[in-house]
Amino acid sequence: MEALFHYVLLRVFCYSTESEEKVREALLFLGYGDKEAETKIEEQVVEGSFGDKIKIMELKIEKAREIKNLCQAILPLIESRNAGSGVDDECFFHMKFSKEKASEGHVSLANDNNIVSFKGKIKAYPSSRENAISVITEAISKYHNN
Repeated sequence: MEALFHYVLLRVFCYSTESEEKVREALLFLGYGDKEAETKIEEQVVEGSFGDKIKIMELKIEKAREIKNLCQAILPLIESRNAGSGVDDECFFHMKFSKEKASEGHVSLANDNNIVSFKGKIKAYPSSRENAISVITEAISKYHNN
């Protein structure tokens, strides 16, 4: 399977009530399947609405092999008929994963706001939303049929 994305951005918010180490481990687990992965996580501190400090952690995955490994973990969770709803006009695919489940070593989609956000730039030529939807739907269908 060819890498489905040019690159993937994983972003998580770490609130003052959370353990930074556990949030960092959740981010690394989703990105690499390993809580001890050696990589650079970009961090930024912002101030919340109530004056509290919020740390934003972001991980950018660009190597084809790492993207393929990530796809093997997430494709089983996506139904091809729902894939188009996660694609925006700039050919990015968006998903939300449970931050809590990831810190426990599980990959799980999330519907709440306690998440690790996923944003992947789909390899679609020519670059259009319709082509991107076609590419991601086909990749998901191939994965489920194998």
